[in-house]
Amino acid sequence: MASIKVAMRGLGGGKGKEDNNGDDRNDEGQWWCRKCQSWKGHDTNDCARAGPAGPRLSDIDNTEIQTQMERDRIEAAAANASKQFQSSAPSKTKETQLLTSATWHDAERESPETELVKPAVQAPIVTNLIQGSGVDSREQNSHALAKFQAEYPGSQSFIHCRRPGFGTGESIWVLANCFAVDLPKGKLYTYSLQGIPQSATSEKKQRLVRQVIAGWHLLYSQSEHWATDHASIIVASRDLSSVAGGTPLRPGESLDAPAIHYFNPGSSTPSRLVVKLQYTGTLDPTQYSSFVEGRAPEANVAELSQAFNLIMAKHANTPNAKDQKEVLQVGKNKFFYKAGWSSLSAGLVAYRGYLSSIRPGMSRVLLNVNKVTSAFFEPQYLHDFIKSWFNIGSQNKRTLYVDEISELEKVLWKVKVRIMYDRSDQSEADINRESRREKTVMGVGWPLRTQTFSRDGRDTLVRDYLKSTWHLDFQHDQLPCINVGGKEPGKEIWIPAEKLRILPHQLFRSKLKDAQTEQMVKLACRTPQENASAIAIEGLRLLGITPRSEVLQTFGISVANTFLKLPARCLRSPEISYRYNQEPCYRGKGTWNLRDVQFHDPKPLPALCVLNLREDGGRAYNARPVAEVFVQILERYGLNTGPPIFDSLVLPSKIVAIYVGHLRERLRQAFKRMHISNIALVLLPTPDSWLYTTIKHIADCEFGLATVCTQVVKVESFGQMHIRNGALCGFLANLAMKVNIKLGGTNHTLQPGLFGPKLIDNGTPHAIIIGADVTHPDSHSTEGTPSIAAVVGSIDSTFGRYPGSMRLQTSKQEFISELRVMVFERLQAWVKAGNVKLPRSILFYRDGVSEGQYGSTRLKEIPQVMGACVDAEHFLGPKHNPFGENRYQPAITYIVVSKRHHTRFYPATTRKDERDRTGNTLPGTVVDSEITSPYDFDFYLQAHAPMKGQARPAHYYVLRDDNKFSANDLQQLTMNLSYTYARSTGGVSYAPPAYYADRLCTRGRDYLKELFEGARKGKVTVQSVLAERGLWSNHPNASGRNPWHKNLDDVMFYL
Repeated sequence: MASIKVAMRGLGGGKGKEDNNGDDRNDEGQWWCRKCQSWKGHDTNDCARAGPAGPRLSDIDNTEIQTQMERDRIEAAAANASKQFQSSAPSKTKETQLLTSATWHDAERESPETELVKPAVQAPIVTNLIQGSGVDSREQNSHALAKFQAEYPGSQSFIHCRRPGFGTGESIWVLANCFAVDLPKGKLYTYSLQGIPQSATSEKKQRLVRQVIAGWHLLYSQSEHWATDHASIIVASRDLSSVAGGTPLRPGESLDAPAIHYFNPGSSTPSRLVVKLQYTGTLDPTQYSSFVEGRAPEANVAELSQAFNLIMAKHANTPNAKDQKEVLQVGKNKFFYKAGWSSLSAGLVAYRGYLSSIRPGMSRVLLNVNKVTSAFFEPQYLHDFIKSWFNIGSQNKRTLYVDEISELEKVLWKVKVRIMYDRSDQSEADINRESRREKTVMGVGWPLRTQTFSRDGRDTLVRDYLKSTWHLDFQHDQLPCINVGGKEPGKEIWIPAEKLRILPHQLFRSKLKDAQTEQMVKLACRTPQENASAIAIEGLRLLGITPRSEVLQTFGISVANTFLKLPARCLRSPEISYRYNQEPCYRGKGTWNLRDVQFHDPKPLPALCVLNLREDGGRAYNARPVAEVFVQILERYGLNTGPPIFDSLVLPSKIVAIYVGHLRERLRQAFKRMHISNIALVLLPTPDSWLYTTIKHIADCEFGLATVCTQVVKVESFGQMHIRNGALCGFLANLAMKVNIKLGGTNHTLQPGLFGPKLIDNGTPHAIIIGADVTHPDSHSTEGTPSIAAVVGSIDSTFGRYPGSMRLQTSKQEFISELRVMVFERLQAWVKAGNVKLPRSILFYRDGVSEGQYGSTRLKEIPQVMGACVDAEHFLGPKHNPFGENRYQPAITYIVVSKRHHTRFYPATTRKDERDRTGNTLPGTVVDSEITSPYDFDFYLQAHAPMKGQARPAHYYVLRDDNKFSANDLQQLTMNLSYTYARSTGGVSYAPPAYYADRLCTRGRDYLKELFEGARKGKVTVQSVLAERGLWSNHPNASGRNPWHKNLDDVMFYL
């Protein structure tokens, strides 16, 4: 699509000539007002708008007014770009190559769009990184990059932000769980299986495809030369159609497979299906090599990655000599070892497996292999699972509570089961064949003794019908019946739980219990060396990554059998500062303790309110001794605290179905008695999630009361330890940090100068740091449950305080639809906190965006940030503009933070000074070459020292950088920020602004727990949730659109 240069015009007039005052005038007599920056009935001199005048229309370059058609084309280009595997390369269409930075003029419009600029000459980045050579080629890369930028200074061939260079300094060597891949030189042939019902489940599609393959000699006889996803795609190393003896197919042409017959659920008559093998074209693997070498940014690596991932999965899906598969594939790229399982509690087992993914690196294609652990259902009778899940003894005959039935329905939703009794029916002779015994759970009903169904217009007990028809006996008629029929009323098929058996190898997709989560953590938590050994010894073998692999040899692929060795650097850990510039006692690189220090900015606490909760009939706990000790600890850290005030509350019985309703009323009465304080310490008798979230909702939204919740058993244990030993207890110290944060204080900061001149100058901040995230409902959530977007922003010179904004938006939408308003609120909060001028720079950390969404995120969200700045200039007035008479256009650096990836690092040597006590690479390990983008500015940073297990580095991907950070500066700044997390005495795994946004999203989930947990039936919308009292809008803060009370607007109550 060519660049569109449209002169600004009125409703129908042309650009016109300049008038005597220097303003442009169109043919309709309208003036181009340089203050309004649009056609008006007045000129600049007569404009009533405050603020300086902008440029004349004739002085504006590269300005475009896009029609709705052009906007649609931009959206289409962004969607096309988002399909790219790495999204660091433009799509092969011309439209995508034109996506560049949004303009400030666009941001001033009501619906900001992205400017289209024709790219300059496309040029490569030349890389020459040497795998495992022991030679640091970083200097060569820097020279090549500098030469590239000198020769092509105007290049716009990058979708995002081109790399400014590589980090410099002393290099170390690390290993990554990536393996170099040599791709074949020949073409790959791609085919599509047409005719497979698109509405069929993935399991049914797999069965149909396997049935087609088994009955078609064309495919069966050449099975070693192709790979498939068992749904619709086949990738072959040869032209499959040529074996048929006819003319080779052209793209779009197809061959008919022999017809197959299959049975639909509930039908005794087989259906006939004819599938076509349609030839879709070829893929050239050399284009992948050109892409990673920096010579072909337009290469379609998405399709190539998909094709090679299918090939890499072929070995795992091929039965062995005994016609058995030892690997279970889940999703596109996870493979679990069937013999590698361990028992979990409550009817589940944990399988260990391996993830395999082809990815582009810098100068080479890589295979990423990582160890994974997931929970699966244990094959067993369903009644045994139910009793185990709810911890019901084998002799206990109680029925399930209403909330337990609701929970069970979420847990068992669409689980595959087998009917375990014979159904002899002369009208359906094949009713007992295996395919008709296998069913899918579509709901949970009432106990067998009371469950009915309609028969001949009359309600009939399921138990009586099964006894009289199939002569069945029942031992557990107190347990619910299971619906294995249709979801719609009248189409249910009710089967007793004791007559169903859970089929093996089914992934558990619901929420684990707390005990199961602890067990999973223990199973999955292994040292880096243990994980590396598992990948090298077991993982590569199960995946078929061996020198003798027949699959790889057939397709001409070669994969290295050694971990990739790559250069890295170890950034320095920042020096921490407490009150009076005190330094803490460091326990090692990346961690410290609170001994002999006071919080950097402690806030006074007139009175500590202690709310002691206990269950009905439960033991009363005397909280006074521990509370008095806790007050002493608060004072030790600098908080002037009055004597504690105590209150108690007996919780309602949880047996009743209206537990939450009774709980809300009792909590309201208790919180009303705490109006003399702005924070409360709440002692919980149990780790009940409903109790916790109800407390947070009522305290936050109705009373504006910050709360610190902790369990009585922990307070009692750690508190007594402190009283007996007189030593500072870390547990109570952590509670003290929470209290000071929620009072609006700052626990610690960095030593002066460590934030850098781009953020702070002579103690005055001139940059705001913003974090953003979106959380989405799960598969078991109530239908239509909205997603929650959160934005936080710094307001002080220590970059330690981040109040936030929160909005609901369309379910499962990652793009933040109200980002403009929320960023504007953060800029308002910046000024409200005492900063005279608006920030000159914005550093934005965006969490939760996947690689495929980089293009659309840049297109949709960055213009909103710019629009918020335009709004701030307009509504806050010129006195807050740091640029004087010029327009308020701060420099924006927009970074995506990803932690849901599978790249891991390992020390390359056994030297103790190159690893921490857990065997991980040292905190501060940063990698910006070899496994990073060939085109864009990105890097991996492991800032923290994990307490156990293997560290996961954060991946930072820069989408825009007006601040012109060097690689060194941005990496060290991000490292330093990782040590400012308010609740930690050490570095955290990723940038705190993004971390805070994630925590605020979690608080939003607490407010809507019954929707996110699927406790409510039916369907909801964003509008219905907003309008409903008690969930979102039932709070006194009517002036704002955040759900919490206005008292909490300026504090980090969500930590």
